[in-house]
Amino acid sequence: MTSISIELVPRNHQEIKAQISEIKKLFPEVDTLNIPDLLRFPIRSCEACQYGLPVFKNVIPHLRSIDFNLRERFELTETFINTGIKNVLVITGDKPQDMSKKVYRNTSLELIRVLKKEMPELKVFSGIDQYRSSLSKEIDYVKDKLEAGVDGFFTQPFFSAGDLILTEF
Repeated sequence: MTSISIELVPRNHQEIKAQISEIKKLFPEVDTLNIPDLLRFPIRSCEACQYGLPVFKNVIPHLRSIDFNLRERFELTETFINTGIKNVLVITGDKPQDMSKKVYRNTSLELIRVLKKEMPELKVFSGIDQYRSSLSKEIDYVKDKLEAGVDGFFTQPFFSAGDLILTEF
């Protein structure tokens, strides 16, 4: 089954609604919308995904693991159930520039485990960032994410065919 995903940055409510409408009009074959969670904008990923739910087969909000208190029940469980969000992309997330928002010392692995335990039917994706560190360390991290229960991956863009060659092995 082929799926085409597009990532849209949610700068504000009006703009994300307009972008969704324009994408669907120009590219009707796009069936999946994924939305990053960027603290510098007033709209968060899960909120922006609400606009895509009636339009796209799949919507994928990005979840920053450092934003959640994992010692309590996951706070978005009811939101996902009530809205029909069936997929998420888990990232660790960068700390806020001004530290005005509370963050927790969680890893992506911890959030993946919590999500799969509380909502086993939820498809949990995670990132592969081949530029984060050495490729061999990133592959080890991918294996850890698979053990934690991740269902699939999104990558950072590869900028050359040479980036795809595993020269470290």
